[in-house]
Amino acid sequence: MRRIILFTALSLHALTADAREAATEIVVAGGAAQIFKSTVTGSDAKSFVITSDAARAVTLKFDASNDICGVEMQTTGQHDYAKYGQFPITVPLAAMINNSYKVSFFLTRSAWIGKQHCEFTLSVQ
Repeated sequence: MRRIILFTALSLHALTADAREAATEIVVAGGAAQIFKSTVTGSDAKSFVITSDAARAVTLKFDASNDICGVEMQTTGQHDYAKYGQFPITVPLAAMINNSYKVSFFLTRSAWIGKQHCEFTLSVQ
């Protein structure tokens, strides 16, 4: 009986793991800001992978509702995420060609339980 329950749970987990949305890739090539607006619902985060075509100064701007949204960023080679506080947030970066930055927007636990949605804006320049 335990094996049947375990098998069923693992099968359901495998099905939901495949349904996750891939990260949106952004290449910074200079010029005007690239602006992305989207919504996070449920337990999945909305992620972006940001790279640069050259060594340059890059500015990331995050904006969302402080009550229900969160954002975190990971740099190539780092295992820890930098979590940020109150929106709006401006993060200056010194981007290198071989570095990438993964930015993920997500719902807070209370917002997820309350079945709310997080509308956010990411600006990359």
